[in-house]
Amino acid sequence: RFRNNFASGSEVWVTEMGYDSDGGGEACIHSNCISEQQQAAWGIRAVLRLLKEGAERVYWYFYANENTGSYLHSRSGLTASANHNFAPKASYYAFKKLMDVLSNSILAEVVEESQSHSIYSFEDVLSGQKFLIAWLHHAEDPDKGTTIISEHFKTTSEYLVIDGDPRANWIKTTTGSSRKLCGYPTIFKVNP
Repeated sequence: RFRNNFASGSEVWVTEMGYDSDGGGEACIHSNCISEQQQAAWGIRAVLRLLKEGAERVYWYFYANENTGSYLHSRSGLTASANHNFAPKASYYAFKKLMDVLSNSILAEVVEESQSHSIYSFEDVLSGQKFLIAWLHHAEDPDKGTTIISEHFKTTSEYLVIDGDPRANWIKTTTGSSRKLCGYPTIFKVNP
């Protein structure tokens, strides 16, 4: 709103965002910590919501944990600190996978948004491949899921859960309009 009122036409860049979590061999014990899995899920979800709200760029703060004890912002890295050889956390792998798949894509449409879930449509500007990315909004264990019915799922052929597992691969979907979603964003390939 500030941009629209006072700097219409200017780009919005979010230069620092993130969550503190354990991972990479380093504990997160201060009061603002979340789990390594929540950092991965919530980080991707936050970026998607910021893109939906009109952010042109979003930057994670900070690439690595601080080389200190656990206190506010010291565990917000995508990797552990130098003390643990910058061991990647689940959030590192989640963002890498997201970038591998959607790096040439634009947010084309907000397909569905409800109290329980969101579904956004992306399109690769080079290949024309379309994707749906969907997730549940809950703040619980990101693995916790439920089945969502949407007509938009009928045209999807494969899916990839962005859960921070570096070995995550595309999985064939069954036909139909129902899909199991969880707190991790899931990317669905849309058939041409």
